[in-house]
Amino acid sequence: MEYEIVNKQTTTYTAEDIKNVLNYYPYEITKIENIKIKDSDKPRAVYKVYTNNGIKCLKKNVL
Repeated sequence: MEYEIVNKQTTTYTAEDIKNVLNYYPYEITKIENIKIKDSDKPRAVYKVYTNNGIKCLKKNVL
C-alpha cells in the first residue's frame, strides 16, 4: 500500500527510511505526518502515523 508523508521538513530521514522501519509493524499505514524535528548533535524526529489500528507515534533517534 502506498502512503504519503505530509509536512516532511528535513532531509535527515528519507521517506524510504521511514517505510523501512514501518515494515516491521503489522499495521496498514494510511498517512504519516511529521510532528517535530530537532537538528542538533543528535538529530531527532517524531512522526504521527495513521494506521488501521489507530494513531501511533514513531520516534526516530540517532545515537
